[in-house]
Amino acid sequence: MLSVITYGRNDNYGFNLHKRTAFGFNCLAEALTDEDEILFVDYNTPRHLPTLPEFIWDTLTPKALSLLKVIRISPEIHEQIKRDSPLKILENVARNAAIVRSNRLNHWVLSTNPDVLLVLASGWPNMAALLRSQPDSFYEMPRFDIPESVWSALPRGEPRNNLHVLRDWLVHNKAAIAETVPDYRFQKFLLFDAPGDFQLAPREYFFRLRGFDESMNRYLHSDSNLAKRMWLLNGERTDHLLGHLWILHQDHYLSGEWANNVGTIVHNDYHGKVRLQTQIEANDSDWGLQGLSLPMFSLGQRAETGSRFFSPLNVSVNGGLPLSREVDWGLQPLYRLCHYEPEVVALYVRELLLILPPESVICYLGENSETLRQLTRR
Repeated sequence: MLSVITYGRNDNYGFNLHKRTAFGFNCLAEALTDEDEILFVDYNTPRHLPTLPEFIWDTLTPKALSLLKVIRISPEIHEQIKRDSPLKILENVARNAAIVRSNRLNHWVLSTNPDVLLVLASGWPNMAALLRSQPDSFYEMPRFDIPESVWSALPRGEPRNNLHVLRDWLVHNKAAIAETVPDYRFQKFLLFDAPGDFQLAPREYFFRLRGFDESMNRYLHSDSNLAKRMWLLNGERTDHLLGHLWILHQDHYLSGEWANNVGTIVHNDYHGKVRLQTQIEANDSDWGLQGLSLPMFSLGQRAETGSRFFSPLNVSVNGGLPLSREVDWGLQPLYRLCHYEPEVVALYVRELLLILPPESVICYLGENSETLRQLTRR
């Protein structure tokens, strides 16, 4: 029914990135069914680091793990396509890479962010039930901000309770205020502030548009450009789901990135790419890096493969600490270097090989066939 598009980078951007992301994914999964999917594009994380979802997998609920699919775009690809962009993440390329690789059986696509929470009205058990009652259209929603000290006070592993608590906190503090865009009389494609946190439309709409405009490789306004083109495609109509759904956003301003960079940020051209935008389609036919074979995997399945390191461990030490061999105090360093145990060395060499690009070719120069055999074990 629904493919949810998100992106990010394992760089600790913003306030408490790892908890914020896990908190968001766990809550997002509560609003979805087993037929839905969450696509996360990990963009330009350094090779020696795992993707952001892999980094936090053990803090995710089983449901979030099962729904998450990770697409990795390497630093090498970023260097090839960034042109004159000063950004470490090309948001539009990342989102498009997820859209073109989304489940074609899903009717809807929601473009959002990992720190966004969906709170459904009590009449709807999940997003699928809500969307079955809605006509095909382009939907925007206002977001309600949750301060850092509030969401940080909640445990990331209790998403259902967290959603109820945050909903009640907003009601109690009278903070559920929709920030509409000024001058609604003169433009109808942007209904609310910060439109990029919820942009929902049939999957077909995104393909007819050719996704987000990849020529917009500066800061801000990509979501407004998409909103304008969706509005044109949708017969100059933009809808909302007020009364059925709330969008909550975990604030992350305390770390200061925005304040530190605001004077030097170069924005995309709002006048040309939004106000004057009349073209519905964007990009070439290969938008979303369709010509590249990007690594894509289920986070749940990736987490399960980690258990292979510990099963079977047919060893019982009864609490003791036995050494693998007796200490030889007379062993010289050069001898130790030349007379290694292949199965032990391979444990650590294999770890270094994990960060190589998938297309890498590895050559082994040596005489010990057992070392080669151990290195190629999976």
